[in-house]
Amino acid sequence: MAAVAAMHAEAVDRQGRFPREAVEALAAEPLLGVVVPRPLGGEGTAVPEVGEIAHPLGRHFCAAAMVCATHRIRAARFVRHGRDNPLHPAFPARLAAEHLLLASATSEAGTGGDLRSSRCSIERCADRIRCAENATVVSCGEDARGVPLTARWAPDAPSDDPVLRSLQEEADRLERTTGWKAPGMRETRSDGFWPHADAPADRVFSEPFGATTERTRVPVTHAFWSTLRRSIAGAAVARTRLPARFGSPAPERHAPGAERLVEAVSRLQAVRAAIADATRRWETASGALPMALALEPDDRETRCPRECLAAALDAVQITGLAGFRNDGP
Repeated sequence: MAAVAAMHAEAVDRQGRFPREAVEALAAEPLLGVVVPRPLGGEGTAVPEVGEIAHPLGRHFCAAAMVCATHRIRAARFVRHGRDNPLHPAFPARLAAEHLLLASATSEAGTGGDLRSSRCSIERCADRIRCAENATVVSCGEDARGVPLTARWAPDAPSDDPVLRSLQEEADRLERTTGWKAPGMRETRSDGFWPHADAPADRVFSEPFGATTERTRVPVTHAFWSTLRRSIAGAAVARTRLPARFGSPAPERHAPGAERLVEAVSRLQAVRAAIADATRRWETASGALPMALALEPDDRETRCPRECLAAALDAVQITGLAGFRNDGP
């Protein structure tokens, strides 16, 4: 899987297109449904192990790893919640059996970036629902088979009381509104869309959106994205090892950047330990999360990126100008 991603990484990055080959390799392994429990056809892999599986992919092709991370975050939410919904266990089973790729749509126009607020509402008609949302950023929207969205229970429901809604490909359509001309992450193809839903009422999860966010989305998101950042920084640091070890003309002297390299490696090892410890304790928590554990994702979301960025900058300082070349070390 990582080898396939690496093989196509340069062409995909140059063209700014969706990493289709890497996603197809993930499906063939199969790795898109690893978070789905074994009784439902998946591997039942725990979150810490899922992050480690994605680590080699992030080192070889970070854009493909981003697509993989966003999918697994959404998949984990469906697996861990909604057990009283008719979609469960059929939908998680489909994720594993059909290798469905889930998109990420966390930005809605007019909410000011508040993920727990929505201007969109569900309209109910007998046993069906209708809904349309102005989603300004939908990662992998055109290439995914499902788009999980949030919306208010009803037109008169408060904006800060949304629910999780599952959209599947056979009953919904996407209307493109904006393109994706970002300086980075181009391969996620995060265009803007109006997802239009006309679907059975069982698409709505009854569990409060806030509960699923606190118990699953926030900690899983921070765990996967922290691991991805560690992968990217690790790839940069790995490229410095050769010049750092053998760049010195005098064998009796330390190679240039050797001490900085040790510091960078230590940073990444500390990040890995912090992620593993926090996610394992989160997985064993039952009921309401302890306050200290609930606050840890926010701490990890700021501390881990800082350490990963510092490690990457160490790598740039070790390699010098060569580190800025696409055809360099």
